[in-house]
Amino acid sequence: EIKTLDFGNVTTVGYPGSGNYAYLGVSGSPGKIVKFDFTTLTKNSELTLNTDENIPDSVAFNATDMFWGISESGGYDGVNLTRGSVVKINIAGFSRSASARLTTDVDGFEDFVFSAVVAPDGYLYIGTGGVVTKMSPLTISKARVIKFDSSLTRQGVTKINSPVKLYSVVASNITNYLYFGLSNGQILRVSTDLNNIYTISTGLNNIALRSAFLSSDKLYGYFGTDDQPGKIIRISISNEAISTLTLNSGDGNLISSFRSGTYGYFAANTAPGRIIKADLPSFVFNSSDAAILGGEFTAALPNVYKNAILLSGNYRNKDIVTSENFDGSSVNWQIEQFAGGGVISSAIYPISGASSKIYVAGYDDASALKIEMRNLNDGALVNTFGTNGVVTSIAIDLYSNSVGIVADATGIYVVSAESGVGGMRLEKRN
Repeated sequence: EIKTLDFGNVTTVGYPGSGNYAYLGVSGSPGKIVKFDFTTLTKNSELTLNTDENIPDSVAFNATDMFWGISESGGYDGVNLTRGSVVKINIAGFSRSASARLTTDVDGFEDFVFSAVVAPDGYLYIGTGGVVTKMSPLTISKARVIKFDSSLTRQGVTKINSPVKLYSVVASNITNYLYFGLSNGQILRVSTDLNNIYTISTGLNNIALRSAFLSSDKLYGYFGTDDQPGKIIRISISNEAISTLTLNSGDGNLISSFRSGTYGYFAANTAPGRIIKADLPSFVFNSSDAAILGGEFTAALPNVYKNAILLSGNYRNKDIVTSENFDGSSVNWQIEQFAGGGVISSAIYPISGASSKIYVAGYDDASALKIEMRNLNDGALVNTFGTNGVVTSIAIDLYSNSVGIVADATGIYVVSAESGVGGMRLEKRN
């Protein structure tokens, strides 16, 4: 079964590292923070922000609290320069406990709170965006790194003499520096006392580093670029050496990312969306299993079930379904076509009430809609379903191309696109 829930204009998602709840930043006037159970995709509660706290652009966590970087709107409203805020929310009680409004000064305004991190020293650091303000005469509003203690008492600020945006950040316990990914493609090294700033060249030119995470051993930072084809930039925390991994054509615009074990997962803002998986220790993405989970799918929808990732789509001109352990340790099984021929074309989902089985849908060589039931663990057909694990429907039009399949306790539902005259079909089966 697949579920969706409309939360509004989601700008940020954060996870504290344990439990079943994640948190969404939703923009509005004002914005809000939504707490939801990601195991059931149900909203638990929401917290509406205050006036002028409109866009939750970033979030950072410590053991007890989350700190949201909130942008007002960014820029000049015709009367005043806008100002962002930092809001502290207690995780256990999901209640607002403190906030700090940012400021304006002779160097412009503090808004666009693009990045936030709680460093190993326990302090919160936020990165803002510098812009050219819409005032007369035009002036540059400097980007800043601002330091707060856990009660949101401001500890200091350092300013960057250019209108860059501090999009992403990592902080490691083996050094007293923060590393910010910039909108111009470089990495800004900032000491935690804010007294030392240095720009590290990545070799890129005006390509934004939109997302970032640390390796599990804290020795490397990884940044995803917002370009085509995309790149993954790795920085060694110990000697600041830069390495670049260029992805395939079509795999780019890496606007968010996360790490699981020794693998990095980058979400590509493409049409359709893609997930690129990188082996972090070897810094490759084109090994057999990593490429399968990379951006070569034409219609890949990942579905995480227990410790497995299930994907369907077209990989190197083969229509496949594959199951791989979420930590990337092994490929469990892979099928390249339907039993008896045909094209796999839809995403696949675990069956509600039959968690060890999956459905695979598409069309056969006679252009008829086709559904298979297979074991989740090994991909084998379940012979008790249909005829030897297969159900086939007649083609209404030239061919029936399944575009989605879900199931609940009442039945199986398949949506297909009918080629030729055109149209859609929704089919329900017991």
